[in-house]
Amino acid sequence: MNAAELAAELLRLAEVLKARPPDPAHWVHEGTPADFLKALARLAETDEAAFWRGLDSGALWAGAGSVANQALAANPGLPEPVWAAQQAQLREGLAAIARALQARARETGRPAHPDLDFWRSIFEASRP
Repeated sequence: MNAAELAAELLRLAEVLKARPPDPAHWVHEGTPADFLKALARLAETDEAAFWRGLDSGALWAGAGSVANQALAANPGLPEPVWAAQQAQLREGLAAIARALQARARETGRPAHPDLDFWRSIFEASRP
């Protein structure tokens, strides 16, 4: 995936996250996870280096308080089929982003975020 494709995926995931309240136990950054993803997607057009740094950041991948951790949040009261569909979209999208970041790391010879393997394995194992 190139930067434009990744930005489109971030915007899609932002819409999923916007449809539900952020769980304070799963998000410790300013704004909401959807706000973070939208701001990151905008960087793809204005500052690609910052975009790639943001994609590989702790706010996206560093366990508790990250966007990735939103995929483990408890259902805030949405109908179960809606919640399950949202969680599947979130996990599939984040797994695709993780794969793209790992491929970029191999291409550039730079290490990817250390938690990518962990999250990718969780998201891919949870596929229906």
